[in-house]
Amino acid sequence: MPRPGRLLSSVLALVGVAVVPLASASEPCQCTFTSADPPNCVAYGQLGDGNLIPWTVASQDCLNLYKIKDGAVDPATLEGMFPNPDGTGGSPSAFVNYLRFDSGSVASGIKAGFPQFWEESATTAGKMELKDEIIVGGETVACSSDMGGSESDCYNAMKDYFAVDPGAAEMAGVGQQLHNAAAVSREKEQSLARIRLCEEGGAAECGATSEQVLEVKAANPDKFCSAYALGPAGYSYPKCVVDVGIIGSGPTTPPGSSAAVSLKFVGTAALILLGAIVTCGV
Repeated sequence: MPRPGRLLSSVLALVGVAVVPLASASEPCQCTFTSADPPNCVAYGQLGDGNLIPWTVASQDCLNLYKIKDGAVDPATLEGMFPNPDGTGGSPSAFVNYLRFDSGSVASGIKAGFPQFWEESATTAGKMELKDEIIVGGETVACSSDMGGSESDCYNAMKDYFAVDPGAAEMAGVGQQLHNAAAVSREKEQSLARIRLCEEGGAAECGATSEQVLEVKAANPDKFCSAYALGPAGYSYPKCVVDVGIIGSGPTTPPGSSAAVSLKFVGTAALILLGAIVTCGV
């Protein structure tokens, strides 16, 4: 799972993105839960005994069967804004439109990180509102008809801001945080599915995941079903990593270097996780 806060220092031109395992072909890698995952990736876990289990990933049909959903941002919306897990290659237009039309806790947390564009409502706590005017590229843009402008004028100016640095790097930082939160959500969904399969004796809709859970349960009759939610924390396991082809040469800037990007919305990751809605129906 990607570590929050590891940001690229600039938005780089991409010529290809793939996920490759940091292990031999005999060892499946831990899914990143993005569209770039290899088909045989797994969700590593354990039963509290330190023996890692490469769990087969439960399908969407399986999650739907148990009404399991944990998500801060709709996966399709996230992919549309940021196709790459590291936040690079994002769409300024899609990003700005998401912020314009979404008033949820995640979007509000992101807006709070850009006080040059939004400010908290004077009447509703936690609600972020577009400022009366913003400054982009040294030019003042009015955001209301009373001031000779419009909201559309300001949102179009924001798209220009996020298209180049420093805005592009800031947007990439947001994208990476959103992908990090999404990966946590996907892992949580898998844990919930395994618990339900253990408790209810499997389900045909869950295919290989169901079969594996039942096999492990038969071999470990003393384990409670709650143990099937445990992840691999504290243990080494092969991870799937993003392999990005970059035009040009030289390494990317190390996260700890002076040139690394400082994420402007400190605490937004916490807001993202708190804003996630979890449902697990029976």
